[in-house]
Amino acid sequence: MIFILAVISIMIHTIYCVFNDGYFGINNNPKQYYIMFGVIGLFNVFIGIMNTTSGRLYSDGKLDLPACNYICGIMFVVLGASIFIKHLISKSEYSEDDEDDEYNEDERMD
Repeated sequence: MIFILAVISIMIHTIYCVFNDGYFGINNNPKQYYIMFGVIGLFNVFIGIMNTTSGRLYSDGKLDLPACNYICGIMFVVLGASIFIKHLISKSEYSEDDEDDEYNEDERMD
């Protein structure tokens, strides 16, 4: 349970940083991050599925160490999705700003 709470708090902090533009540097490409996070997350979820099918996920009715793959996999998938969503939002805001600038320039010319 302590590990799950730590992962949830890391996810919340990272998502907050991503959506408030505090996660990437100025010249970083978010595309490589959401692809990398997605791939790492899917691999961890796959490993978790393999551990479940082999019966190593639980021992004595409690989650065992292989459950960390599921938890970390879900965390990376969520973080990758949040970076992708922020990238789409930033891209649409940038294109809207360009349209507003063009409109303002046309008004000035009249």
